[in-house]
Amino acid sequence: MKPRLLDLFCGLHGWSEGFAQEGWNTIGVDWINTSKTAPGQFIQADLAIWQPDQSLAVDLVIASPPCQEFSRHSMPWTRRKNPPLPSKVLWTRAIQIATRLNAPWILENVKGAQMFMGRSQANYGPFHLWGMVPMLNPAGRPLPKERLSSQRQAERAKVPRELAVWLARVMRPN
Repeated sequence: MKPRLLDLFCGLHGWSEGFAQEGWNTIGVDWINTSKTAPGQFIQADLAIWQPDQSLAVDLVIASPPCQEFSRHSMPWTRRKNPPLPSKVLWTRAIQIATRLNAPWILENVKGAQMFMGRSQANYGPFHLWGMVPMLNPAGRPLPKERLSSQRQAERAKVPRELAVWLARVMRPN
């Protein structure tokens, strides 16, 4: 039986693509309908209120909640303007969903989130990871997000395939 990934805030399906390549069944959840590019099942839902069926069996929950608020606080020119503190609601929701499903979880976000969410356990270039994170040693080097223009924001946030594939291999249940 194939392991199953629940990919929260799936966006352009970076995690799901890498995990599917390694033989995982994937379920992506996002409020933006990206079902046409989903490598597996897709659920369009607002994750602030979405309640998964408790009978949903998954082997791993991986989430990439929006990072804009955390990124804003890491910019010195923005901090001087004293912006409101970032909301932790979606981050907390992802952990609640994983807990409800009794599944291990990994959250991905930006370096700036460390000021509010604690030190990340690992990073792959600009992609920082929290939760049940294994020791990282994926092949390759991530390209800087800055290589893409601000008009390609969704692509900038997409998790590199080599990171997703590596985690799929390491997190595969025995």
